[in-house]
Amino acid sequence: MSKSNTLSKIGSIVLNTIAVLTLIFILLLLWTRFTTLQPESVQPEEIVCPADAPKLEAGQAVKVLNWNIQYMASRNYVFWYDIPGNKGPDTVVKEEH
Repeated sequence: MSKSNTLSKIGSIVLNTIAVLTLIFILLLLWTRFTTLQPESVQPEEIVCPADAPKLEAGQAVKVLNWNIQYMASRNYVFWYDIPGNKGPDTVVKEEH
């Protein structure tokens, strides 16, 4: 077997490997795109309010409950991206009693 024939086979194997890996990567991207939720930046939502619910007055304080389940962290955990400029670090805030 000649040297050029061996190099040709090696080149063919490398190109085929790159092609297969590229195809797998593209399929993974497509699978991720079409199997995950892609919400609109603004979307309509139905407002549900019982008829006997108390009315909110102008200037009245409102308490909001936000479930941060992305990392299952506690309510005292400050993520690096929650700090202005995304200049972390992640920290746990000590609660004052």
